[in-house]
Amino acid sequence: MQRGEHMNRENVTELLKNYRNYKYAVNQYERHRPRAAAGIANYDAMPSGSGAAELFFVPNGRMADMGHTGFQDRLDYNAYAEVVRDIEGGLETLTEEEQSVIKLKWMDKLSLQQIADRKHLSVGTIKSRHKSALASLGVCFRFVKPPHIEEIHDRGTHMHHGDEKRRTTDIY
Repeated sequence: MQRGEHMNRENVTELLKNYRNYKYAVNQYERHRPRAAAGIANYDAMPSGSGAAELFFVPNGRMADMGHTGFQDRLDYNAYAEVVRDIEGGLETLTEEEQSVIKLKWMDKLSLQQIADRKHLSVGTIKSRHKSALASLGVCFRFVKPPHIEEIHDRGTHMHHGDEKRRTTDIY
């Protein structure tokens, strides 16, 4: 295996093993992202009211279990959402047998032997399908780079883009 092939395989396997994490993060962001709600305020009964109805916009939700989000969080969300779409699109290019092996190996964290036992096939057959699938995904993911996943360093703090420290909710 040449250096470029090795790096591409690492890229493919990193994308696959983190797929569920990316997908969960995207779903959490979408579930809790603030959305603007429009309404009409009527100040007729107020002494200084103009009598004209006014439009107003207020957020009707907040990132309750995610804390404060900002512009960098939106950029991270976009990167994660894009990589989720890329992985799902790449998986669709595989045969059903290849998809099954990849999902069981990388997303359900089974060994090739466990997959072979589950499918009542030889380990050689599973290895062949796995190798073929990784080669196909290598082509699909040629220009896809795994997004940076921030690492939690201390209880209650984490490092994020540029090493600035921010307080987070206690996750332990």
